[in-house]
Amino acid sequence: AFFWSPDWQAPALSALRPAVLSVLDAAPLPATEASTRLRQAWSLNLAPLAEAARYRRLRTGYGVLMGHPDGPAPIDANIQFNLQLPPDLAALVPPKGWLPGPLLLGFLGNE
Repeated sequence: AFFWSPDWQAPALSALRPAVLSVLDAAPLPATEASTRLRQAWSLNLAPLAEAARYRRLRTGYGVLMGHPDGPAPIDANIQFNLQLPPDLAALVPPKGWLPGPLLLGFLGNE
């Protein structure tokens, strides 16, 4: 959903949008209904969606795992946002986990 996130409104990223679309179209996705719907969603070329609520995850309980249970709970450095896609676009985007693991590992190369 990052592709439709408000972050694409930043000038440095919005200039990259056409190049990203061409890379996405050329991505070696498996020939499934989910990948076909996802390519349709990319081809809609929608403008980024409105601003979403931003937050940082508070990792309560991780202090115990990190060895300092009396300290403050750690907070993620990266900013999260809850993005709600429009219903017609959301129907085209496949659910999380639709790509098989071996295919994802193939993107890493032979390292």
